[in-house]
Amino acid sequence: MDSRAMGICGGKVFFYVPGTQVGCLDAQTGKGLWSNTDGETLKAIEDPREGVATRFATDCAALCTERVLFLFPDMSKMVKPQMVALSAADGKLLWKRERLAVEGYGGVFLFDEGKLLVAPPNYSKDPCVMLDPQTGQTMKELPIRKYACARVTACPDSIFFRDNGLGRYDKAQGKVVRENATRPPCTDGAIPANGLLYLGPWCCRCNGLHGSEALCSAGDFRYDPVAKDE
Repeated sequence: MDSRAMGICGGKVFFYVPGTQVGCLDAQTGKGLWSNTDGETLKAIEDPREGVATRFATDCAALCTERVLFLFPDMSKMVKPQMVALSAADGKLLWKRERLAVEGYGGVFLFDEGKLLVAPPNYSKDPCVMLDPQTGQTMKELPIRKYACARVTACPDSIFFRDNGLGRYDKAQGKVVRENATRPPCTDGAIPANGLLYLGPWCCRCNGLHGSEALCSAGDFRYDPVAKDE
């Protein structure tokens, strides 16, 4: 089985085989629970475009919850940039959204108590949007305009993305704060873990501090970059 996307949730293994099926197995026994071979559903997931260079782009990926399986293709080589949501119970199509972004996604993940967050693509003027996972309807637009190639990532209280340097959407304040001395790497993005934020090296020639870094909270410290004459 040449599966291009897989996910595990709620004791189930979900998989997608291009042009063949989307299926679900029992994680304990390997028994098939359901399979969707509907041609229109498969075409909605991935409709190849020939002769397009993808560079760092990834293939079709999956995100799963106990209720919904989300499949989203590599938009750089798709004719129809859209996201497809299937029922995790039986594989039936719940909804699909076309043209969520101009050329592709900068990131897709769950945020803010299970809402589906779709980040904009490289250099897009489109906003970051939150969708209802059951219906695909837009619930909220966030003030994030992603710059360049770095993958968008998140933790419970923040969304991290590449601005001119590092951009962070603060959920509590509902606004973006910036740290322009460094920037997230292309394929990984900023990685929140262990109470720190990790930034690795990147392979292009963009300006900034190069190397691996770990950032921590500044607490109550405030820096005023404007020089004051005494």
